[in-house]
Amino acid sequence: MSYIRNGWAMRFVEGDSEDYVFNGVGKDGNDYIEDYGAITDNGIVELLFMHWNTKDTEFKHHLLKRLAKRLNVKLRDTPLTDDELMEDMDRKVEGMEDVKCNE
Repeated sequence: MSYIRNGWAMRFVEGDSEDYVFNGVGKDGNDYIEDYGAITDNGIVELLFMHWNTKDTEFKHHLLKRLAKRLNVKLRDTPLTDDELMEDMDRKVEGMEDVKCNE
């Protein structure tokens, strides 16, 4: 199955696609997403509009990682858990009782 094909009209972005992005199964039996490492900006926007609400989380993560790389955004190796987020917030709030807001 292809997510987007070169030369086909795009639904959300003006013009025709310059990208070919598809999923496949490798010799090891594992699924993978192939985009030849060069999704255009138009292609990323088109694909995100097409798949933002999808249950295909593997593909959504693939697109978001591509976007982060293009924008030089460093992603965590492993996302923080809810507990880790709460611990971080608690650490940051400690001692703030004495901090006065601008009055």
